[in-house]
Amino acid sequence: MGVYYKVKKNGERVWYFDLCIDGKRKRGIAGSGRSKREALNVLAELRSKYRKGDFNPFQEAQNPLFQDFAEKFLLWSKTNKRSHKRDQQLVNNLKRWFDGRKLSSIDSQDIEAYKIERKSEKRRCGNFEVDRFVSNATVNREVACLKKMFNLAIQWGDATRNPVNGIKFLQESNYEERYIDEKEFEKLYEAVCPTLKPVLLVAYNTGMRLEEYLSLKWSQVQLNDPPIKMVGNVLDYGYIRLHKTKSGKSRKVPINQTLWNLFVNQERDPNDYVLKASHGGRFSSVKDQFRNGLKKAGLEPARLHDLRGSWAT
Repeated sequence: MGVYYKVKKNGERVWYFDLCIDGKRKRGIAGSGRSKREALNVLAELRSKYRKGDFNPFQEAQNPLFQDFAEKFLLWSKTNKRSHKRDQQLVNNLKRWFDGRKLSSIDSQDIEAYKIERKSEKRRCGNFEVDRFVSNATVNREVACLKKMFNLAIQWGDATRNPVNGIKFLQESNYEERYIDEKEFEKLYEAVCPTLKPVLLVAYNTGMRLEEYLSLKWSQVQLNDPPIKMVGNVLDYGYIRLHKTKSGKSRKVPINQTLWNLFVNQERDPNDYVLKASHGGRFSSVKDQFRNGLKKAGLEPARLHDLRGSWAT
């Protein structure tokens, strides 16, 4: 009896405890990213709480209300996932349907009904309804989030089964990636509103992901002023340091002359965002502005992600 770990696909260790008290055995999760010593401390704390009567690992599942467990899940997400803001959005949609329900009362028929209902709803942008229905991809992300919630509920003793198991995901359309060439980019750049122009320049000239450049701060920008002349008269304009990438590793993105011209005359407070919305703060979303710019420029539909692909060509 003690602690042991399993290695996830991303290489992270998840520690589990194996507890035996008064002839009864209980297994559970001690946490992720911990050391063996920390996991043993969790086990010792559980034993201590049990002796004091503050904790009973052998009690039946708590069966909380959905909204109460959702808060518990979001606390876990904020600690363990870089995409916790996206989880917050997904959970908000799930709560509209499942609030007031006990976890044990949710079954597979409820999940199927949720899929149908969500597919019939119009998309929303803030408080406004958009003239397009919720996509299959969005519904799938919400159902996948719900599945993860129930898996954790089982681990934590809040549920005994996962009603999402066996549920089929909706078929998603295969988007054919396109590339935005220089002429198209020039048309798009002229068509968008002034606040979006710097966003396009950064996306097109760095290949960074959407969340990477929207959350970019000046403290991450190392600008050479003036540029450093290298061998062969090549100029080094500086670089952008990305700390939290999709791979989990930091990387440097070189700054070219276009971005140097954009950055050099700006006030560069280390705590400020590089790209600011019209209200002076961080952009919450730029997708609708991007889409409107495409229409105004008379260009074929595209995604912001396509700017990243264009940078790589």
